[in-house]
Amino acid sequence: MNHKKLALLSPFILVSVIFLAACTSATRLTPTSTPLPPTSSSTPTPTDTHTPSPTPTLTQTPLPTETPSPTPSPTSTGTPIGGGNGRFMIWWDFNIYSMDVNGNTLETIVSRAQIDEALGFGSARFANAQISPDGKKFFLNACIVIENDECSNRFLVATTDLGNFSDIQVTSPQIIFHISWAPDSSAIAFVSYKANLHDARYPPPSFLVSANEENFGKITRVGNSSSLFWSFDSQAVIYLEFPNILHVFDKTYFADSTIQCFECPNEKYYYGPGSQSPDGSQIAIPYADGTIVIGPSSLHDTKQLIRPGNTHELLWSPNNQNLIRTAFDSDSRVFTFENINVETGAIQKIDPGINFSSIEICGWTPDGKRLVYVATHIPGADISSTKNTLFLHDLTENDVHEINSYFANDYARCPVWLPDD
Repeated sequence: MNHKKLALLSPFILVSVIFLAACTSATRLTPTSTPLPPTSSSTPTPTDTHTPSPTPTLTQTPLPTETPSPTPSPTSTGTPIGGGNGRFMIWWDFNIYSMDVNGNTLETIVSRAQIDEALGFGSARFANAQISPDGKKFFLNACIVIENDECSNRFLVATTDLGNFSDIQVTSPQIIFHISWAPDSSAIAFVSYKANLHDARYPPPSFLVSANEENFGKITRVGNSSSLFWSFDSQAVIYLEFPNILHVFDKTYFADSTIQCFECPNEKYYYGPGSQSPDGSQIAIPYADGTIVIGPSSLHDTKQLIRPGNTHELLWSPNNQNLIRTAFDSDSRVFTFENINVETGAIQKIDPGINFSSIEICGWTPDGKRLVYVATHIPGADISSTKNTLFLHDLTENDVHEINSYFANDYARCPVWLPDD
């Protein structure tokens, strides 16, 4: 496995690391000043040892023994790892930064002081935040302590320039979970409930929040669901009504259509968010016992795949042929991270090369070749407390590129690639 490790640290810590790196050769950091070698450097151009062509005669020097020449590599264009322009935005400890995939540069786009001044989050205990796919907006869901050490979620959507924001209040106190951006950044879907426990047979209410300029912050009630997910084209949210009715709610026309899944397991509870393939042709629905129902979006002629643990996340590959899955088995305490071939059922274990306790799937790099995810380390000899690391993983070549590490209480989230200039 080719495992590249680069660390992202705060400016103060970064100065200390550079000083230590100068004092010892045993540092684990890769010098940021050393650029990644171009792909073409692995194939040197053979030195021409052929003698100048003699005048053709009967005594011409014989040709040297024929040795097959290696196929020359394509000329390197300096394409960043993962494609695109090699830069992304990331939410980290109440700040929004931009950085490159090699961790060489870190720039503050919005500081915590600016966010607190504009939005008033000084008393937040922790936060779940995510930048929109287009990089222009973000949602922020923070625990605000109310009484007896309990908290209510303050949930809002804002533009990254802080010029527009809207608080979202649907219950009081409220607990917000399963929050997700529409692929086109036009809206946010989420589930809200008041109690600490919920039953899949009696799910809590779910909502949409508009992030378009003309209806910024407008709330739409969807239905009752323990989780919901977006259609491939951002036009609808999809959720399952116990035990086997699939709802497709159109966010433009506020129309709710239903599809009955005759082959879905009636006696089992729907557990986590499903996923629709990028081309919209297939759908995957997870159940609490590890069953995954896979089939066309019409839910006719589906098949079931049984895997260990409760499914946390499902993500289709860009070619619509594979499913990335994370799951946790509460009995064995084993976390599963795998790549499933939908046609054959073949399973590829995904290994980031560290001992981890959980994985957050972020998506794919702009070129569609690398899976992006955040892995939570298990504390051990090398680290004293839980920390998270951002990875770009080529599953075909099993090449892992580590971008940065941060401690769990820093609240870092999945990156969003900046658009090409």
